[in-house]
Amino acid sequence: MRCRVAMLFIAVASLLTAVGVAPAAAEPGPYDTSKAFYADHTTYGWIPDDSPTCGTAGTPLEVEFDVADLPAKRITGIYVRFTVHHSSIGDVDASLVAPDGTEHVLFADTGGRCIDAARPHLHGSYGFIDTAERDWWAEAAALGEDEAMDPDPYRTSDASGAQTSMVEGFADVVDPNGTWVLRVSDDWNGVRGNVTAAELGISVDTTTPDIVVSGPAYGATVTGQPTYEFSSTHGDVEEFRCRIDDGPEVPCTSPWTPALRNGGHRVTMAAVDTSGNVAPVTYAVIVNDQVPPDTVVTGGPPDQAVVTEPPTWELGSPDPDVLSYLCSLDAGAWQPCTSPYTPTSPDGGPLAPGPHLWGVAAIDVNGNGDPTPVVRTFTLRDVACEDAQATLQTAERKLQRAEASGDRARIRAAKRAVRRAERAVATECADVPARQGAR
Repeated sequence: MRCRVAMLFIAVASLLTAVGVAPAAAEPGPYDTSKAFYADHTTYGWIPDDSPTCGTAGTPLEVEFDVADLPAKRITGIYVRFTVHHSSIGDVDASLVAPDGTEHVLFADTGGRCIDAARPHLHGSYGFIDTAERDWWAEAAALGEDEAMDPDPYRTSDASGAQTSMVEGFADVVDPNGTWVLRVSDDWNGVRGNVTAAELGISVDTTTPDIVVSGPAYGATVTGQPTYEFSSTHGDVEEFRCRIDDGPEVPCTSPWTPALRNGGHRVTMAAVDTSGNVAPVTYAVIVNDQVPPDTVVTGGPPDQAVVTEPPTWELGSPDPDVLSYLCSLDAGAWQPCTSPYTPTSPDGGPLAPGPHLWGVAAIDVNGNGDPTPVVRTFTLRDVACEDAQATLQTAERKLQRAEASGDRARIRAAKRAVRRAERAVATECADVPARQGAR
């Protein structure tokens, strides 16, 4: 059996050479994996002749291929050939079905009609491949009565006669392994036909893409962090992945600056194509990083802002090796902080209203700290306290006018308003004794 399969694939290769067609974009590359398969002979037989009306397919004959041992990669080439005998070419429909149920029509309704026995017929072995030049419908139209279709290879076509591509039709098939089916049906009863042999060849993409990398030479010693640029001339590269030492592969883009601690490292960049083929390149590099990072604040209020809520800032750095940040509030100790950063009081409670001074410095993976931290000043207003104080001041002025009028009722009402305002100030300004004292 292995010998027969090998001979079949040699025959497929010879066929491609014999037809003299130029390779298409999806033609299997020099390192693609190809295998050929014969159909299960127990599935050959007569095509059921049970179509109820002209043009309505009857029960199909399903010829099966057991496809195995192919990598689960993108299909780059398909060749199918089967031997069929039927006296009416327009009476036969044929399609190829992948293991996942994807179906591609080889030919159907040839000529757009049911044809009687006096028209062109099928009598031989017919092959279909994307690189063939012959048009199935055009060849059928050129035949006279009772002539048989030439067995040379053809492009597949749909039920309207338009040429199609099997590679495109099966582009979404993830794994070619499993049972493929050649489905052949009869569109009109009264004339019978049969399938006596079938063979299938499949190529999948196992061609490794290329990757071109520029950066520090292999084994170089760098101050700061190394930067690598990479690209590929392979048309179907889907993404690049990078790895530091034995860490995980992660998606990356060019240029790439890995965050490396001081010492020796291996950095790997890989091109990955749409079939999952990977082309890795590894560089050794020695890092002696004594260059401090820069710190930037990319969001939040500007310097000297007056705010009614504790502000929030986005912390960042143009240096990709930044590991952490240190923050200081009101000249206090520098403490670890993260982005986004919202200052709180030293005990972790709400920030007290009033003027404040804040600074942040980036720290890289090698412990180098920014010697010029970003500094911001801001003033936090306590709106509720300010409103309560304003209400009290208004109540006190009304009390003074009431006392000047001598009206006892007005005086009593004004004193009650002052007491209510004093209680509101005591509640709203409990965290700002300095302001209460100033009042």
